[in-house]
Amino acid sequence: MPTLPSKNDTTEVRLAINLFDLHDRVPVVMRQKLLAGRLDLKRHIDMRFDRAKEADEAAVVFVCPLLEAAIICDWIRSNDRASGDYPTRLYIKRKVSWTRIPSYVILTEVGDDGKCRLNPEEFSGFSGSILPLVAPKVKGPVILGTRIDQSN
Repeated sequence: MPTLPSKNDTTEVRLAINLFDLHDRVPVVMRQKLLAGRLDLKRHIDMRFDRAKEADEAAVVFVCPLLEAAIICDWIRSNDRASGDYPTRLYIKRKVSWTRIPSYVILTEVGDDGKCRLNPEEFSGFSGSILPLVAPKVKGPVILGTRIDQSN
């Protein structure tokens, strides 16, 4: 099971997602399939930058690789845009402090080689691992990640 870096770690780049947006906007099935084991749900971070105005600024931190977290965040925000919702609030920690990621920011891009990578405009100087943006081959139709038996 992945764990969060220590509180004294100043070198990691981390992503976090707003807990209230996650609960209200991301369907339960998607939370179970997409986010299971990728968030530290035992601990939340207070992200209220203006304590007088903001009451729902708690976030949970991704404990999976940064590229994987960025892909998930982009997918969630893409669904927000498609449904006409406000973009889910996301946060990034560079070195010591957390900042809110503006709603227009796209965290990943697909290169000429067809592989997904971190957007260099947002992650300059970070050399994260690269994952291919290709779905694994499956036999038969797949619905929400569950294989349907076609033997009948």
